[in-house]
Amino acid sequence: MNGSFQEFPSGKLIRILSERSKQSSALHRQFLQLRQNGLQNTKTLIELQLKSQALPGFRDTHSALRRVLFDGPQLEEFGTGKISNCLGPAFAVYDHRRMPRIPNGDLRMMSRITAVEGRLRDFNHPASITAEYDVPADGWFLQNGDPTNLPCSIVMEIALQPCGFLSAYLDTYALLPDGDFYFRNLDGTLNRVGAVDVRCKTIVTRAKLISSVVSGGTAIQKFSFELTCEGKTLYRGESVFGYFPAHVMANQVGLDGGQKVLPWLKTLPDRLAAGRMTAASRWMPSPGSRAGLSLTPGRMNFLEDVYVSPTGGRFGKGYVYAGQPVDPQAWYFPYHFYQDPVMPGSLGIEAVLEAVKIWALENHAAAGMRSPHFVTSAGEPAMT
Repeated sequence: MNGSFQEFPSGKLIRILSERSKQSSALHRQFLQLRQNGLQNTKTLIELQLKSQALPGFRDTHSALRRVLFDGPQLEEFGTGKISNCLGPAFAVYDHRRMPRIPNGDLRMMSRITAVEGRLRDFNHPASITAEYDVPADGWFLQNGDPTNLPCSIVMEIALQPCGFLSAYLDTYALLPDGDFYFRNLDGTLNRVGAVDVRCKTIVTRAKLISSVVSGGTAIQKFSFELTCEGKTLYRGESVFGYFPAHVMANQVGLDGGQKVLPWLKTLPDRLAAGRMTAASRWMPSPGSRAGLSLTPGRMNFLEDVYVSPTGGRFGKGYVYAGQPVDPQAWYFPYHFYQDPVMPGSLGIEAVLEAVKIWALENHAAAGMRSPHFVTSAGEPAMT
């Protein structure tokens, strides 16, 4: 043929076209695989975001792909199931013993653990933990009308539960002889530093183990902690916990050293002469009440009858005496603790604060104030 065009043998031409077709198919398959991988990554990201938004209105303040060491189901397993299902096979030896647990259900104030520093059974070097709690928009404890002022008991649980988990993670049980032990909070301080509307946000607790002392089959540990939200410090404090064998718990004599000490009210000839009896329900929210001065209703109501005296007590500065019958079916017993149902000490402190509020309300302490409400002042101890 004339011109520059050259004939190719038909077999060779078919081979060239076939090779190019194969290359094109391979490239297309690679493209489809990359696209599939991208879609899968997007799916995973969306699932993680949806998981973090499982609570209505919750806005995760951290990356959806942040590191999580222990998630909610694992923490719940530690609360009511096998410890090894949370902490690993090394802890299987405790699965069939009655061991100290963290609160579970509605009293578990940890959503996840994101960091732990420390070595198993090493109590001579620093150890720390970082835990997060996703505050729901309508949590059962957010009924006081001030979302920047969580109930003191809830703050205590958010602060102290990571300390208990760190103690377990380090295997403090190994310091103690075999047998049943009880885990109790003994002492502590809580100082309010700042305030944030925590609804639909994450509170981060960072706690450190300060010391461990073992004596007579009992272990005492001290921790420090700090609570933050959106990078702002809310609370700082310290706390002391103890592991006690059954016989030590049975021989506790109480703060009065085993002596029977009557309340001031019951030492009076006429117990009602210096004050008046009122019902705590009087100060629960109502359509016409001022939310800032109401007590928290529902699960946070721990008192029934309250005796108030404006000038009573040993020092004549005022006195309040309140109580509530113990209900074996109370909502908190199943949550605190598994196999060791006791009223949380934090809720006992909440009851004391509730009595103080009733004293203030009964004696018109807020008279003349434009917008009164109960709150712990920043910079002042919330609890000691």
